[in-house]
Amino acid sequence: MRIIGLIASLYTGPESAVSWTKTKIQDFGDLLGELVRSLHVCGKDIEVTESFTYLGSVVHNSRLSDQEVSRWIDLVVRVMNSLDKSIWRCRYLCRRTKLCVFRVQIIPVLLYGSETRILSCALESRLDAFCIRSLRWIMGYYMQNHVSNQWLHCETGTGPITCTIRDRQLRLYGHMAHFP
Repeated sequence: MRIIGLIASLYTGPESAVSWTKTKIQDFGDLLGELVRSLHVCGKDIEVTESFTYLGSVVHNSRLSDQEVSRWIDLVVRVMNSLDKSIWRCRYLCRRTKLCVFRVQIIPVLLYGSETRILSCALESRLDAFCIRSLRWIMGYYMQNHVSNQWLHCETGTGPITCTIRDRQLRLYGHMAHFP
């Protein structure tokens, strides 16, 4: 409770521009030692929440990335659907052009903030399956074509998306290790 009191004392001056209706506190389980639903700060009740969206990312108190990955996959599906008639179904564009659009438009949306996500094995397999399904859709392969995932990766020049995420995570942790 001292932390909340300190925060409240910082924002009680006349020049403070805190929007108390937008202010929320995230609950991290037993951090406060008791179950708290709301706090009273500066004459205002502040809601205690389990998750919130910050800079486009969902932060949940479980510290897992299930909601975050689901949210980004939904965003990517919307982007893929918006390009469905104009790019993916266009007969005049070659596969190479469609793959370039996929790499430039779709992959960055999926990888946004991926360096900080904690991925379980289930989330990794879900991300890989989504990318394989998208590549099969772009390349025009169906189940009856019997194309393996390895061959699809070789033909498209891509690798599993989880390998890209691991590379980005290791790069971030390498930069952090150099800090004093």
